[in-house]
Amino acid sequence: MGGIQYPHLTKITRDIWEWCESKQLFIFASYIKSSDNIIADYESRRNHPDIEWELADWAFDSLISTFGNPNIDLFASRINNKCATYISWHRDPDAFAIDSFTLPSNTRLDYPGGRLIVREAFSSKGIPESSLEIMLASLAPNSVKQYDVYLKKWWYFCQTNSINMYDTSVPTLISFLTQFFNDGCQYGTLNSCKSALSLILSPKLVNDDSIKRFLKGVFRLKPPKPKYDVTWDANLVLDKLSLWYPNEELTLDKLTSKTITLLALSTAQRVQTLSKIKVSNVQNLSQRITIKIPDIIKTSRPGSQQPTIHLPFFMEKTAICPASTLLCYIERTSPLRTSDELFVGIRNPHKPVGTQTLSRWIKRTLCECGVDTSVFSAHSTRHAASSRAHSLGVSLDTIRKTAGWSRNSTTFAKYYQRDIVIQDDTTLAESIINQN
Repeated sequence: MGGIQYPHLTKITRDIWEWCESKQLFIFASYIKSSDNIIADYESRRNHPDIEWELADWAFDSLISTFGNPNIDLFASRINNKCATYISWHRDPDAFAIDSFTLPSNTRLDYPGGRLIVREAFSSKGIPESSLEIMLASLAPNSVKQYDVYLKKWWYFCQTNSINMYDTSVPTLISFLTQFFNDGCQYGTLNSCKSALSLILSPKLVNDDSIKRFLKGVFRLKPPKPKYDVTWDANLVLDKLSLWYPNEELTLDKLTSKTITLLALSTAQRVQTLSKIKVSNVQNLSQRITIKIPDIIKTSRPGSQQPTIHLPFFMEKTAICPASTLLCYIERTSPLRTSDELFVGIRNPHKPVGTQTLSRWIKRTLCECGVDTSVFSAHSTRHAASSRAHSLGVSLDTIRKTAGWSRNSTTFAKYYQRDIVIQDDTTLAESIINQN
């Protein structure tokens, strides 16, 4: 009744199914709390020392001090690799290749890295040497990291088949994309791969009609599905957070979780944007708090305005007032803060935290509030808040501007099928909090 990506697991599943059928038994998945499932819970968390072996760090340091630093680890995994470039025994998303014994003898193993490949591509197009770093600065670090996966695969593909990676043909490119498709990649992955290759190949080649036709075929064979067909009710979370009060009596852990979750819900901003908040940019006005975000974020581009977050004070609902909770958090963390960043670690040394930590805090809070976090991630607060505001009649242009969507108003309105009316910047937050 499912896929067969892993035949050996499918066989086990089928054996269990047939055994239950013969015994006229019904089985279903059910959550059992750890205190009632001691043995299985212990086994699932126990470290098995025989799974992964690696050369001791002191021994590796001794070797490189004598023979120099190697460029590649031929027998490793993402857990124990000693070099950034490594070859794994089994499938590994970060590995340069699989099974070093099967590589052709003429294969170059010193993958130079995606940034250097893009640099060489720009140089081959006649970009002056003095301008290359400026050109490379146009790529965000996260984009380079994302594209590096595809460029590494493309580099290995070209090395194995003796192909010029900067000047190839449409059939060769389609053959490469077909390998990705046969490995189970979806339309979105192949589209990202195409974007990565467009940095180093001719635009005419990447945008060839045959490439477009191939991707259209992938779209039909494996159509992308929205991550969420439905979303959770924001009131479910707000009702739980209202019990975490007074704020002054909460532990730092609880206060931090409440602050970041309320900010995510009342602003519908990306976690990346919230991670850029600095205390010096938080202004406490008479009726509201204004937060300016001057740092470069995902939607930053020439001619676009940087986001400004407006948080009104909710005097009648102080238990879930984002502005009051934020001020309490700033005051509590002031003695711990060693930098200007708003959010700091819960434990010593209380360093500034990034998007992954904030996402983990939000997801943990959602789980405590009854949201199914096996389905919904921290980013779902953005979807839940905007959907809630839309259902309460907040204009689409207000939602778009408040949440930081970069699409034009016409496209956004068409998606939600509502008319555009300009409203106040605090409307989204008021609709979320006041309707609780």
